[in-house]
Amino acid sequence: MLKRIGVESEGVFDDSRLKHVLAAAGFNQVGSFLEDLTERRNEMSHRMISPDSDILQRDALIAYLDGVSAYLLEIVRVVAWRLTEVVVPRLRAVGPCREAGNNYLAFDFGAGSLRVGDFLVFLKESRMSVHEVRSIQINRIALNTVVTKGYPVDIGVTLRDGQNRRYKGAAVYVAPPSLVPVLHDLQISDI
Repeated sequence: MLKRIGVESEGVFDDSRLKHVLAAAGFNQVGSFLEDLTERRNEMSHRMISPDSDILQRDALIAYLDGVSAYLLEIVRVVAWRLTEVVVPRLRAVGPCREAGNNYLAFDFGAGSLRVGDFLVFLKESRMSVHEVRSIQINRIALNTVVTKGYPVDIGVTLRDGQNRRYKGAAVYVAPPSLVPVLHDLQISDI
């Protein structure tokens, strides 16, 4: 499945998310964990196992289940990110988030328009967030719409569900209304 969407190796997985979970099951790599899990599954499925055989104890079984869960969540994150990469060319670039405070986000907004109610997409380090614009300001003057014709304008924005300081440096795009539901579905973890 991963190869079909262009994921060729396990290198795309976030090791920090998987490392401690796999270590609890006695592994340091996803590949060896999956090989062992497959081998155990095959043994259980294709031959009789005696009650005193090498069946995992309760704690080890829970560690394996945690490993499978973490691995599947990481697959979902990777697939969502790859699908996001397909969608990005259909979004209108705003530019990077220059400043991020508790009450505002600042951008050098280029050509185009931005309205209260538009949805902004924040992409940073293979994570994505989608948020509705609650307010727009230029020089502390509230506006409903900003329209520029190619020269950058310094704007401040607040989001309907709050700002996050971690958005600083994120690539920012305006999403067309038709893609907002898809982007919300692809949003696996906030920046």
